[in-house]
Amino acid sequence: GEYAEAAVFYRKGLYYASFDDSQFNFELHDTHRVQVVAVVVPLKLNYALCLLKDTYRPLRRPLPSLENRFREAVGHCSEVLNLFKEKQEGLADKDKAKALYRRGLARMGSGDLDRAKEDLTEALKLESGNKDIRTSFGKLKERRAEEHARTKDVWAGKLAAGLPRGDDDESDEELPAVAESAPGDAKGSVPAEQEAGSDASEARDGETDAKLTGPDTKLTPEQRAIKAKAEIKQYLDDLQAKEDRVKGMGWRAWFRSLVWGT
Repeated sequence: GEYAEAAVFYRKGLYYASFDDSQFNFELHDTHRVQVVAVVVPLKLNYALCLLKDTYRPLRRPLPSLENRFREAVGHCSEVLNLFKEKQEGLADKDKAKALYRRGLARMGSGDLDRAKEDLTEALKLESGNKDIRTSFGKLKERRAEEHARTKDVWAGKLAAGLPRGDDDESDEELPAVAESAPGDAKGSVPAEQEAGSDASEARDGETDAKLTGPDTKLTPEQRAIKAKAEIKQYLDDLQAKEDRVKGMGWRAWFRSLVWGT
């Protein structure tokens, strides 16, 4: 497609116009650096745009493969944003918004949804009325919701797999057949002493079973299911709370609290 062909020319332009850090910072005068920035920044941003398009194809080397195109687009946009951090002269705010927006799209493409949200949020702060950024931010919210729901279902399935079976799960099992004894049949009669001993043994077994099974055996299958769902929901809520706590306090403080309990 046309974006794949354009990527070839933008990549070639970067080859001729780019300087490494040492050359850019020590060999060029301020005026020359401004001139280089005016050429290189549009090349990097337009090249990243070509890599993001669905019609992109790696027509020739050194263009990245379809699997690596998002990573390369992130790299070029990050290089532009680094120029803003260094307060390089000759830059425009619109270029910063473009770099954040396109890096956010690249991170969405690679599945890095959390950092994509950071980029798109910053881009919206610079250009709150940009419809393209707003549309992409809406799509990102949908993908994050789908990912959260998918993760929740996976955890729910894993937790549910470890729940005890209800009484109704055993209802299809066949009971062993017992031969009925005719009245007065000598072979079917049981001595009184043996029958009393059997009753005592069954009583002891019943007490042991009651100790092992616990109070949940008194619940109906429906009640056990409701209880299990509540436990799963509480577990997932605890996970979300921990995630929010880590984001709020920073990973260093979280790790310190995890190890030392502070």
